Amino acid sequence: MSKKTSDHDILQHLAASRGHKKMDHNSHRQDTGGIILHTPPTGPNESVEQMLAREASTETHRPSLHAETGLNDEDNKIIEIPCDLVDDSPYQNPFRDYDPIALDELAGGMESAGQNEPIQVRRKGNRYELLAGHRRIRAARLKGWTAINAIIFECDDAEALKKVVTHNEGRKNDSPFAQGHLYQFALDRGLGNQAKIATLFATNTTHVSRCLSMLRLPRPIVSMLEKQSDLFGIKTAEIINQLLADHPTEEALIIQAVERIKKGAPSTSVKGWFEQMYKQKEQKTGRSNNRTKVVTSANGRQLFSAKRDGRVITVRVSDSEVDADAAMMKVIESLKMFSTENYGEK
Repeated sequence: MSKKTSDHDILQHLAASRGHKKMDHNSHRQDTGGIILHTPPTGPNESVEQMLAREASTETHRPSLHAETGLNDEDNKIIEIPCDLVDDSPYQNPFRDYDPIALDELAGGMESAGQNEPIQVRRKGNRYELLAGHRRIRAARLKGWTAINAIIFECDDAEALKKVVTHNEGRKNDSPFAQGHLYQFALDRGLGNQAKIATLFATNTTHVSRCLSMLRLPRPIVSMLEKQSDLFGIKTAEIINQLLADHPTEEALIIQAVERIKKGAPSTSVKGWFEQMYKQKEQKTGRSNNRTKVVTSANGRQLFSAKRDGRVITVRVSDSEVDADAAMMKVIESLKMFSTENYGEK
């Protein structure tokens, strides 16, 4: 073949050398030595640049972490960082529970399947501060990992605080007492009132209020919860608060009832055990006639209850439709009248 041999001649030569027929210029099906060329496609021509532009306009991109969190990041890059340079966030709930069994299961999953989700950190000098992934870093260390995948964010303290306290990793498994501390922490840091806190954590104000009430239990009981935050839940806490309201001078006995839970007694036994012990105590001291007095309406609906515990008289408004402030003023007027009639005082 000459140097000026055409492409057409080259293809014919290749076909002949492989034992095929020469190309038929009148056929739509061409034999090119094993490559089948069908009739060229018809339709509007499109340049490579136009094709790339079209594909780019229709491609679905993963939402950036910047859009999801409102924080600045380093191009959403996932990088490896040393595990021993990662510190817990100072904004982490101090009473957050880390179930060792759950951590071991997570560590096993990460070891077999790899780390599916990077932790999130921010730079603090030459180290890193966690924003999200407190369980994952613990699981990695449990398995002896020296490095872990991470995304580094640039954010100030206020942004870091909000990100840490609202991150939902394992949040639903936190005990009500731990949640109460988290809500109080958010309140103290000015993230809003109880209604805003409820919205921030995707819950309701009633739940926030009930969890916060656990922090106002007597100090000895709070100390028990600080050592074992899941010792009992919200319902038991409400029973304890009710017993304290009904028997303000019996705090020590109520604490004993709670201490029994630490020894294996069910949390539902607090009220029954207390009432039994209190009844025995009344019988020994001759105060068994100090039973609760009830005031009802004409149709028998309970409106008020009154109870004397030693020299403490407790009046409770039982019906939610009763104006408690007006009832209290009536009680004060009655006491003033009683003092005037019996002691000559106004």
